[in-house]
Amino acid sequence: MILIYAEASILANNLQNAEDALNVIRNSANLPNYSGAKTAAALTTEMLKQRRYSLWSENHRMFDLRRYNLSNTLPIDRPGDQVFNAMPIPLPETR
Repeated sequence: MILIYAEASILANNLQNAEDALNVIRNSANLPNYSGAKTAAALTTEMLKQRRYSLWSENHRMFDLRRYNLSNTLPIDRPGDQVFNAMPIPLPETR
């Protein structure tokens, strides 16, 4: 819930509230307070990083990357693999 609050605060341009929420998450993991840039882009990067590690086994990463249009940052393990940002439209639904 704290990460959702941080994300909503960033989107509402309440950057201090977002930073405070991120510090709650960081402090719970025995990390120091966030000391990076106080911009929406930097806080979004930190929020996504905290979501990556806080929710690592809940399969949220791909949805986060799609939502922020960062799917192209995923590593490609095998030549020819592709990362799709949208599911294909079934053929019967295109007629």
